Amino acid sequence: VVVLFVIILNNGYSQIKTQLSSLKTTREAENLLEDKLEKLREVSPGVIDNSTSVIIALPEKNSGILMVSQMRLFSNNNSISLNKVELKDSSKINDQLAKMQLSGEFEIPDYLSVVNFLKSMMSSAPISTLDGLTIKLNQAGILKGEVKISVYWANLPTQLPPLTEPFKELTTEEQDLLNKVANFTQPEFTILPPTSP
Repeated sequence: VVVLFVIILNNGYSQIKTQLSSLKTTREAENLLEDKLEKLREVSPGVIDNSTSVIIALPEKNSGILMVSQMRLFSNNNSISLNKVELKDSSKINDQLAKMQLSGEFEIPDYLSVVNFLKSMMSSAPISTLDGLTIKLNQAGILKGEVKISVYWANLPTQLPPLTEPFKELTTEEQDLLNKVANFTQPEFTILPPTSP
């Protein structure tokens, strides 16, 4: 009877120990999920609005056409006659990031117009870099120029972090960068209403 009691006690103790360990793990996961839920409740509605701006600033697909639209808009706003726009080489920078170069030829009324045009371009979505700018005075006394700009796009994340991992807070530098990108001038989109045939 004593041996049977010791065997049952030993077996029962190991099962209780396993259940307590499982309960502890479950409570830790539950606390972590409650913390995540609380942080998600604290997210302001403006964050959702800014996410669209960020996706347009660094879209998932080739952003060349968006930048052509921006070039035309800003050239009109600055009295620049944009004569020719070319989409050139598209290349992958790495597994996640790709770029395309655009070039544009234009006539300008004065140098200040070009400066304002470039300021507008560099503070607009999609993200771009100025690769080159050439301005010449031709025989007729007209300022002509050529601008070369690279635009970028990147793959969106395909996996979310596991639910059991805590949130990684953004650094101040990351938050400032997101705020800067969210304030970029967005391309204008037109939604055409459906018409009957």
